[in-house]
Amino acid sequence: MKPYSDVSKPSGWWFVFAGLVGATVLGLFIYFLFTGIFGLTDGLTQVVVPGKAELKLVETGGYTIFHEYRSRVKGKTYTWGVSLTGLTCHLTAPSGDEVPLRPASVNSTYSINERAGTAVLEFTIAEPGVYQFSAAYSDGRAEPEGVLAIGHGFVSKLVTLILTCIATLVFGEGIAVAIVVVTIVRRRRAAAEGGIS
Repeated sequence: MKPYSDVSKPSGWWFVFAGLVGATVLGLFIYFLFTGIFGLTDGLTQVVVPGKAELKLVETGGYTIFHEYRSRVKGKTYTWGVSLTGLTCHLTAPSGDEVPLRPASVNSTYSINERAGTAVLEFTIAEPGVYQFSAAYSDGRAEPEGVLAIGHGFVSKLVTLILTCIATLVFGEGIAVAIVVVTIVRRRRAAAEGGIS
């Protein structure tokens, strides 16, 4: 006869708890990923071109100008097929100096809900302030109209968001798996040693 063991058999409810943890973590991952991505596009300043706009740039460093080939501004929809060939952009600092615009160094794109864009230009500023942006066709025509979206650190913020969400998902699901494994091991040990539940 096996000697009495004080090893108790874990309840099967631990498996249910692990499932709830896993489902909760997955739900939070999806929620924060999508709300975070939508927040990134909300942070982009849209400018209908040809036209002018004041840009209140509060962060120093690099900015990216995207051509939003699918967009919606003030109830008007802009879709595929619009070419902005011949459009020239200028950015003037609060001091009156011209800010150099250069071709985008990273081929970055996004497609979120009603908005989709691709990086076309980028620039760097050394001080925050109100900057004057203008875009016009070299021949002076007013059509076709399009949308440019300007934002700071869009790509790096997107990468950080995705990596953070993935890390949280892996950590949370790891906890759920650990609960399952520990529960299985303890239940088998209790059964082998004649423990009571």
